[in-house]
Amino acid sequence: PFKITPGVLTTWTNLMRIMPRALLVMQQQDDEPTPATISAELAVRGIDAKRRVILLPRCSHAEHLARLSRLVGSGGHYNGYDHDQGRRRRGRGRWFAPVFLDTPSFNSGTTGLDTLWSGIPLVTLTGEKMVARMAAGMVLAAGMPETVVHTLLEYEDVVMQLLFTPTTAAAAEATAAAAKAVV
Repeated sequence: PFKITPGVLTTWTNLMRIMPRALLVMQQQDDEPTPATISAELAVRGIDAKRRVILLPRCSHAEHLARLSRLVGSGGHYNGYDHDQGRRRRGRGRWFAPVFLDTPSFNSGTTGLDTLWSGIPLVTLTGEKMVARMAAGMVLAAGMPETVVHTLLEYEDVVMQLLFTPTTAAAAEATAAAAKAVV
């Protein structure tokens, strides 16, 4: 797997430990690890993937955009989500998705752009190669330089700010939503 490196998985695991009821929502890719591989890697790191990871099947672009619209709705704060209701909010049919975690070695392209257009802030770690800087260009064009980072530690810090600081999260969501006119 070239996108989900051991360092990225460890960073995601660190974040999931801090937020014991947080979910990792991923779209399955043909060239990425199988659900069993991801589950095994997370289990080694102490995360129960059956309970904490949602692997979405591949779908058409239109279905993907519709699915993203269902992921929006954090209310600007991680603690505002009623995790005790399960994976979806009751009555709303929406998942809580306050932030998109980009993969540093090979950034998101269309998926990242679609995510920004949906109003979900994107945190990206830049690298040396062009494929590791694609998302940074989109995020900078969207006016969100604070979500472009250069180390995994900064990556974790920015995600934590977005999840636990209501004003930061609300500003990032508003900027991401306004990005449709720019990116």
